[in-house]
Amino acid sequence: MSTPTNTPDSAQTPRRRMVLAAIALVSTSHPTGPTKGRATRATALGAEAVGIRAVAEAVGVTHAAPLHHFPDRVSLLAAMAAEGNRQLAQELTTSAAAYAHSTARQQLGSVVRAQALWAAHHPGLWDVMCNPHLTADVGAVWRGRQSGRTAVDVLATADVASMKPTDSRALARRAEAFDELVDAKLLVLQAYSDVVAACNATELDETRLVRGDRRPLVNALTTIADGLALQFVAERDTPDSALAAHVDNTLDLLLAGVLTR
Repeated sequence: MSTPTNTPDSAQTPRRRMVLAAIALVSTSHPTGPTKGRATRATALGAEAVGIRAVAEAVGVTHAAPLHHFPDRVSLLAAMAAEGNRQLAQELTTSAAAYAHSTARQQLGSVVRAQALWAAHHPGLWDVMCNPHLTADVGAVWRGRQSGRTAVDVLATADVASMKPTDSRALARRAEAFDELVDAKLLVLQAYSDVVAACNATELDETRLVRGDRRPLVNALTTIADGLALQFVAERDTPDSALAAHVDNTLDLLLAGVLTR
């Protein structure tokens, strides 16, 4: 597993204040929607609420100020998604620690359940994290790392050496946002990998894992968690207990072939 190369901004930096302000915008319920209980989950505005101007107004700066950190809206979404993934990774780590001495089934269930419920309680931010405008560039930056290319090289649409200074700075800021997002997504993947690695070998059917490689199990868990998270965000007024039970039923069906008990 690669080690993340960037660390999140200090809580006091203008850039981070803008990111948190943007997250607050996507987490705000529609003013005409229900205002109590879990209804806020169903009425969160999500990525559509985010704009450079809206963030500037929320922070109390000029409309041009955010552009020093985010040259475009997609760069801002990437920074928000990075923050969301860091929060999710922490949630997964905390949940895994609580089940560290439990059975493999309980350990695996704890992280999938934690992600699905976290998404249910942060629908606006989850919407940003899954935004299709980020997918291609995240994938490109990740693949670039595998081949030794920088995010700047991957995201450049023209020869970097011939760029105007303003365009070069904008590219650098965009690359920074996507590098940060890839690092944050790696934290989530690492949390799953750690849980799978901690499972007792006697509780796993190693014959279904080629040469003991547990990475397919990690991939399966993240796929399940992502799917359940999307489903739960769309649910309205469903109690956490019912959502958690659905996670457990799903895992029991899908993991029956790899768990011995």
